[in-house]
Amino acid sequence: MDIKEIFGRMSNTFFVTFFLIVVIVSIDLQLNNIDSLPLHNIFAIVILTLLTTLCEFVLYSKKELTRSELLIRHFICLFLTIGIVLSVANFMRWISLREPMHVIIFGGLTFGIHVIVTLITFCQTTKSTHQLREKLKERYK
Repeated sequence: MDIKEIFGRMSNTFFVTFFLIVVIVSIDLQLNNIDSLPLHNIFAIVILTLLTTLCEFVLYSKKELTRSELLIRHFICLFLTIGIVLSVANFMRWISLREPMHVIIFGGLTFGIHVIVTLITFCQTTKSTHQLREKLKERYK
């Protein structure tokens, strides 16, 4: 992947991740009968999304990566994302590291969001690649 692809993917990932987090937080607020979310939590979510999106720099390489190298980089990106989310959540006092169930639930949510965002990005990239191939086929017939 070149740097333009990484930045394009990162901008897409940022908005998809932010949207999913907002949906999950909204559902949680409704289930717990909480009227609103404090402004500092909203800013923390934006910063958290930005930090986790920056983890995608791990995927950047000047040379073509093999499948196994790309898979390893995706796992590194996943573990970095989970580490960042748990650190920020602990700092913001959303979870307590002394409560293992909080950590497991938050880690599971982070894993789920990461997998969903990766699949959405993959599907969008595949669709764009397919459309580009079709245009090239039409142009060079």
